[in-house]
Amino acid sequence: MPQWGTIGWELFDSSGYDPCASLSWETLMIEGGSSSSPFHIMLFNHGEYLGTATAKPYGFAPTIERVSDSEIAVTYHWPRKGEGNANRSGTTQAGFRWDEAQQKVIMSGDVPPMQ
Repeated sequence: MPQWGTIGWELFDSSGYDPCASLSWETLMIEGGSSSSPFHIMLFNHGEYLGTATAKPYGFAPTIERVSDSEIAVTYHWPRKGEGNANRSGTTQAGFRWDEAQQKVIMSGDVPPMQ
């Protein structure tokens, strides 16, 4: 994974990784980051790294749940206008599904708004 500016990445959560699943994930955060630091979701198909879920990382750890062997649901968290990082209440949902016929991940839903 390329560095974030001059900062590297570290594994934040690997509980979603399953080398037998059509789609699984691991979450990275920047080294020494805080709760609002950038996070990336790395996607895997049967253990083979596919790339990140989105081109850019988003602040705050996402909540990720398995929907099926080939689909995950992601809730992104973000502060609404006037909120501090500790009180962030904004959420956005996205889905990521491995499409066997197209041999790629299909995204649905939204990412956090530009702040």
